[in-house]
Amino acid sequence: MEVLIKPCPFCGGEAAIVQSSSVFLDYRVRCMRCGAETGMYTTAIKAVRCWNTRAERTCRNADRTGIAGRFECSECGWVEADEPIYCGGCGAKVVEK
Repeated sequence: MEVLIKPCPFCGGEAAIVQSSSVFLDYRVRCMRCGAETGMYTTAIKAVRCWNTRAERTCRNADRTGIAGRFECSECGWVEADEPIYCGGCGAKVVEK
């Protein structure tokens, strides 16, 4: 059964299921880019549900310079030359460019 894991809410990176190497089988979801992760769960499905149902913050482009392609996060003020999907400063999903 294929399970869709949403991108990281902090950096937009790809996330994956990680199984512990202990005697007990515990699972968590971890971002492969920034290392953000869930707590430990008894099944991979529970870990993915936790990851996928987290509150997703959003931000908008607050750039007032009029420079095409420039992004400034309305939440944290982070500035990026490109138009990102996720803010590199606070991790919010960009909902308006």
